Amino acid sequence: MLLSAVGVILTPIYLLSMLRQVFYGEQNKELHLDAVISDVKPREIFITACLLLPIIGIGFYPKWVTQTYDVKAVELAAHAREVLPVVAHQQPSSLYSRIFSAPTLATSQVESSINISE
Repeated sequence: MLLSAVGVILTPIYLLSMLRQVFYGEQNKELHLDAVISDVKPREIFITACLLLPIIGIGFYPKWVTQTYDVKAVELAAHAREVLPVVAHQQPSSLYSRIFSAPTLATSQVESSINISE
């Protein structure tokens, strides 16, 4: 218990000190870039474009993606419409009686448990 409490206290202290070093540490003079040189490499632009183009495309035309599962959703909705009137006409006790029924003892078991020999 004590060890876990110490771990809960020391972990954020260590994490925050590491984050401080990463964000506010010394500046590396070798990484200084001129205004002419862009920080983004062509490979990074290509990867960003490959991620952003589908996201923007799906945002403007979502049916392109939703039509893949639309057929199954329509079948599921039709099945639910067929089943729901049957379920609605049943009595609530008969709906759950098979699932939530308590175990019952036969009358012979009850009599034998009551008639305990002294």
